[in-house]
Amino acid sequence: MPTADFLRTKGLPLRSEHLTSAHSLKFIQFYGQDHREVDFTAIKERAIPYDIYARLAHSAVAEQALLLMLAGMRDLRSGERVVREAENPFGYSATS
Repeated sequence: MPTADFLRTKGLPLRSEHLTSAHSLKFIQFYGQDHREVDFTAIKERAIPYDIYARLAHSAVAEQALLLMLAGMRDLRSGERVVREAENPFGYSATS
């Protein structure tokens, strides 16, 4: 971290010994809500501005994006048409 200007972390410990080597650190951004392993006293002593981004939905959005990419690779839209039009070789009926 000696040359880092910006630090973004989620759930990792950040103690005063980590900050002593971060000479050019100008801002820290924390994700999530668990900050038990963060030494905020050391951050304030070094006068480093920080922000806590506690939004929980970013993980769910990332999962949905990944699933959409996988669906595109497997052409799952054709399977959706089969289900919606109730065309199936096994005789199952579509439920709503």
